[in-house]
Amino acid sequence: MTTDLAKADATFHKRWEEGQYERAQQYDLFPLVFQERIDGFRERRPDTFWKIEPAEFFCCSEAVKIINHLGTVEEIRAYATGSRDGAQRLIPEVDYGRHSEHTFIQALTLAVLYRQDPTQVPRAHSVVCELLGCEVCGCWAAIAEKN
Repeated sequence: MTTDLAKADATFHKRWEEGQYERAQQYDLFPLVFQERIDGFRERRPDTFWKIEPAEFFCCSEAVKIINHLGTVEEIRAYATGSRDGAQRLIPEVDYGRHSEHTFIQALTLAVLYRQDPTQVPRAHSVVCELLGCEVCGCWAAIAEKN
């Protein structure tokens, strides 16, 4: 079992390394608070961030696509509750085929946070903390509780 987990980690880590250039390009296009979000996870969990970074980048980049098209929380909520066809027509850049329900909700949540109070984006829980836990992900809240 441990060997299988180590092999899976090694495979995932290799894919993470291969995607670094693309993520660096995405990072440069993110609004500052999204860069701060990524930097915070990297700083708080430098040894394991590679496990969550692809999901964080995906949801952040999708949130940015949403906020580039929708200027208010109300518009985001209407988009979220509308039909899938309508959503795809409104924001065709969103990668609907890659999204699970969870990642789409996380991207929407980050977009809403950005529109409500951008300073909360860096402090929001990791998009995968429900799966891995705040401690593993390096969520700000888990670190703040210790201090």
